[in-house]
Amino acid sequence: MKKVILYCVSLMLGSASFVQAASLECLDLYKGKNEIELRATWKKESDGRARIEWGKQEVKVTRDQIRRKKLQDDLFFPMFVRAFEIEFGMTMESNHKEIYKKILFEPEALTATEKDLLDDGLMGEGPQRNADGSPVQHFLNWNHLINKNHEHAAERILRDLRKDSNLQLTQLQLTALRVSRLIDRDYDLFIGTEFEKFANEGLDVRRKRFLDIFEFGGGGVGARRDQQVESGEGFGNIPKKLTDIEYQALRDGLVLRDDPFAEGRFDIEQSYDANFITKKMIQTANERKILASRQWENSLSKGQHEEISKDPILLAAQNKLNRLMKSDSDFAEAIEWTRRLADRVLSKEKNFDTFAEFKDWLNAEKTRVSEIVETLKKDDVEEYAEVFLEGIDKNSQLKGHVSKLKKKIERSKDMDLAFKTRAMAFLDSPLAKTVFFLAKEELQLSGKLKYSNLLEMAESRQKHFETIVDLQRKDPAMLSVIYRTKIVLYAANEAEVGKIFKILSTNSVTRLQSLVVYDPKSQFGFCFGRAFIFELIARKFGIHPTSTRKIYVYGEMSGGLYGWQWHVAHMVAKEGGGFWVLDPSHGRPQTVEEWMATYKEATKDGRIRMFVAPANRFGRSGFEIPDHEVLFSNYNSVWNKVTESMGIKRSYFKDAVSNLSNNQFSGERKNFFERMYDQAMELTLGF
Repeated sequence: MKKVILYCVSLMLGSASFVQAASLECLDLYKGKNEIELRATWKKESDGRARIEWGKQEVKVTRDQIRRKKLQDDLFFPMFVRAFEIEFGMTMESNHKEIYKKILFEPEALTATEKDLLDDGLMGEGPQRNADGSPVQHFLNWNHLINKNHEHAAERILRDLRKDSNLQLTQLQLTALRVSRLIDRDYDLFIGTEFEKFANEGLDVRRKRFLDIFEFGGGGVGARRDQQVESGEGFGNIPKKLTDIEYQALRDGLVLRDDPFAEGRFDIEQSYDANFITKKMIQTANERKILASRQWENSLSKGQHEEISKDPILLAAQNKLNRLMKSDSDFAEAIEWTRRLADRVLSKEKNFDTFAEFKDWLNAEKTRVSEIVETLKKDDVEEYAEVFLEGIDKNSQLKGHVSKLKKKIERSKDMDLAFKTRAMAFLDSPLAKTVFFLAKEELQLSGKLKYSNLLEMAESRQKHFETIVDLQRKDPAMLSVIYRTKIVLYAANEAEVGKIFKILSTNSVTRLQSLVVYDPKSQFGFCFGRAFIFELIARKFGIHPTSTRKIYVYGEMSGGLYGWQWHVAHMVAKEGGGFWVLDPSHGRPQTVEEWMATYKEATKDGRIRMFVAPANRFGRSGFEIPDHEVLFSNYNSVWNKVTESMGIKRSYFKDAVSNLSNNQFSGERKNFFERMYDQAMELTLGF
C-alpha cells in the first residue's frame, strides 16, 4: 500500500495542484474494489497516463481523471448541496447526500432500491411506507413553493410536444425539475477558468440521469405509471419518461437551467468555497451580467425599433419627436397627459390593437374632454362645485368625501330643496369625479384650491390633448410613432424615468429621510419596499410589465447602522437597450454600471454578487409579492409602541400606498423647510 501511495505522489508532482490529491483518494475512482484486496502497481507511461493493475484487470488513469475526482468531491458536489439547501431552506440529510452524489457522479453505485425510492417518493411497503425517505419527497412536507413561471413553461412545452392539452405535472415532478436546475447553478463562475472544462463535461448526462428516474405527466398524486393506471387518477394523460427531444426543449426553455440573469432563484443568497471560488471569479461573473444587462432589450421594443427603422418616414418622425420632447416641455406634457387618459382604457386589460383604433379613441376622448370643460364653465355647476371642494385635502378619498358632503347637504337648513336636489345629482355624476381629481392635482401643484384654478387646469389639459389629436392632420407619421412608442412604454428615456424617480423620492413615506420614522433601528432598510413601490408607479406611469426588473447585490456591505448583506433596486428598460436603475439612495436614475460601482466600493470582502430578478420578486427570497394583508399588517414602526396610545400607527406599506393614492401618483409638494431638510438628510443617509 505504501508503494501505491508513492506512485500516486510521483504521478502528481508535475502540477502543484495535484499534490493535495496524494492519497488513497485517487484509488477511490474505482468503486467496488476492496482496498485490502487491492494489489496495484503503477507504471508511468509516455502519454502521461498511469496504469493500475488488479491481477489480470487493468485500468488506465489520467491526471485529468484524478483532478476531476478531486473537484467532484471538494467543489462541484458541495456547490450542489449548498445550492439545494439555499433553494429549499433546509439542510440536506447525510443519507440523501449519498444518493444524490451517486446519481450525479457515481451512477454505477446506485442500487435498485435507491432508484425506486427516488421514483416512488416512498419507502417500505403498505401503510408503513414513509414519504420522508425520498430525497425529493422529504422536503415537500416543508417546502411547497413553486415558481409558477417554470411550472407553466414546463407544462406548456410538454403539452405541445405530447399533443395533450390536459397534461399536468404533479408536485413531485415539478420539484424534480426544480432540483435539476441546481445541478449547474453558478457554473457561470467557471467561465474562462481552469475549472470550466471539468464543470461542463458530462453536465447534460448528469442532469438527464437524474430526471430519468422520474416519469412526467399524470397530474395526480404520485408519478408512477402503474399508480396512475390502477387508480384512474390524473387528467387523461399517462406519465412517462422524458424523451431526448423533450429534455432539450425543457432545457432550451430555461426550465432545467438558470437563465443568464439567474432570475429563477428562490433565494439570492450565495455561499462559495473561497479555496476555489476567488474574488476575481465573482467579479468577472458580475461583469458578464453587467454586459448582458447593457445589451438587453425588450423584444417588443426591439420589434418597434426595427419596424420604424425600415420606414424612412417613420424614422424621420421619431427623430423629430425626440427633439421636440427635449425642447418643448408642453409637448412632452401633452404626451404624458394623453398616456394618462389612455390608462383608463389600458388598465381594464384592453388595448389599442391597431393605429386606427387608437385614432378612434383619440377622437372620442376629444369629444368627452370638450364636453367636460364646457360643462365646468356653466354658472350653476360652479355653484355646486364650490360646495363640493369644501374640505378636500391631500388625504381625501372620493367615496368618503362624497358621503360626508351628502350628509352635510341633507342636514343643511340654508339650502333650498331645489338646490339640494341638483347638488345631490352633481355628487353622483361622473363630473364630480373629474372635479375631485382635478382638485387633488391642483393641491399637488399649488397647494391652493379654487374653482377658477380647476377650470384653468381643465382647459390646459384640453389644449394639451388637442395638440396630440391634431397630429392626425398635421403630422400623421409622428402620431404613429407616438402610438407605437409612447402610449405604452416598452422603454423609457431619461426624462421619463426621471419623473418616476421623483415621485418616489419625494413621497413622505418612501423617501430615505423617513427611515428615522419607519426603521429607526436600521432593521429593514426598506430597499425592498422602495423597489416594490417603484413597480406600482412604473405601471401607473405606463411602463409595460415586461420592461421592468429588479437588481440585487448580495454580500457583506458597509452602510446603515450595522452594514447590509443584500440590497435591491428597481429597473426600467432603457431606450436603445439596457436598463435604468431607480434607487433613491443613489440620488438619480443610473445605468447598471454606475449603480454597481457603488457596491464595488461598499463590499467588505470583494465577494459581492449581482443578480437580476423579475419585478414581482419581493425580497431576498421568494417568487412573488406577498398578499397585501401581509404587507399592511407587518413592517410597522417601532415608534408605534409609544404613539398607538395617541391614535398614531405607522405601517410602511399601508402608508406608502395611501400616500401615492392621495397624491395621484405624482411627486409630493413640499415647503421650503421640508426641501432643505431633505437635502441635509441625503448627505447623511444611504447605503
